[in-house]
Amino acid sequence: MTKPKSTKRSTRPFSSLPDAAYEGIEKSLTSTDGRKIAWHEYGPEDGFPVFYCHGTPGSAIEAAVFAPAARRHGCRIIAINRPGLGDSDFKPDRTVADWATDLEQVADSLGYQEFSVYGWSGGGPHALLSGAQLRERTRAIGLISPQGRYDPTKGASDKFLSRIWMPALKVLSDRPKLGRKVLGVAFKLSDHHRGRRADTSMYDNIFGRSLQHSQKQDSRGAIHDNDALLDDWGMSLKEIADELAKTDPPLPVTIWQGGKDIYVKEAATKELADALPTSMIIQDPQATHLEELLDHTDNVMKMMKRTREEALEGTDDSVEDDYSPDPDTLETDDPGTAAQPDRAPDNDAPTTDSSHY
Repeated sequence: MTKPKSTKRSTRPFSSLPDAAYEGIEKSLTSTDGRKIAWHEYGPEDGFPVFYCHGTPGSAIEAAVFAPAARRHGCRIIAINRPGLGDSDFKPDRTVADWATDLEQVADSLGYQEFSVYGWSGGGPHALLSGAQLRERTRAIGLISPQGRYDPTKGASDKFLSRIWMPALKVLSDRPKLGRKVLGVAFKLSDHHRGRRADTSMYDNIFGRSLQHSQKQDSRGAIHDNDALLDDWGMSLKEIADELAKTDPPLPVTIWQGGKDIYVKEAATKELADALPTSMIIQDPQATHLEELLDHTDNVMKMMKRTREEALEGTDDSVEDDYSPDPDTLETDDPGTAAQPDRAPDNDAPTTDSSHY
């Protein structure tokens, strides 16, 4: 395994740079099996390390959404491109459980002995299984609208569909202007809080670049990434729960779930939480799949930085509803002096189910 190589750095606000700022600091290493593993870093260099597992389809650039919050709360985000996505080499026949090996190699190369791990959508299972396997080094696990385990009887049809729509996304990624227009329409339909955001173009640009980056090589990586979620993950939920319980105190899992999420149903999230005794659900009844990611960036960073004891105790500030701040706050050196994000109306406030803690 080689030491990581740094290829690009950008620290100016997203609003003042058209391209490079969204990509943060790009690094890579050669894994023990000879593959290139590439990742992007955001936030202060001396911040607490938090590994982000991107969605499906997606790429490490997606983590730029959290960059302003990471800077305010003193977190260093390490977002790794999974095999075949971005600049990471393809790896055939991998399972979700295999992801822990790549994450561990990156953590070792950066000298991190302790860290937290979180993921959105298809990145949720990758965060959960890697955190469970690396339980002695993981402080907390965060799952944002996590994809649940699929019904094996539906797996074949879903795989077939992915072989149609993943190449279609490749066509869009090869035509950036068209792709961003399509994404723009999709965001307007799925982001009801758009009018409250300080810089909506920031998010359109992040996801447009992330989509393009995910298809940088071909559609093979995206297809296989989806297949891994539809197949046996490599660990059962019981095995995951057993691993989480082996630490003292047990490793906490925080799950953010939107009440208007049409991709990840509340029932599936509850089933996942019920299987994990150390989990807690923070539910936003008004949030869609996308809003659950965009609305709680500060909240997620706070939860990922807390110790196991603090997370297991639970506090009122863990359920605050955060809206995306002005990206210019990215340059604030003191997290405590940064402008605070707008808040949702009281009747939209998320609720916490801490019965599992």
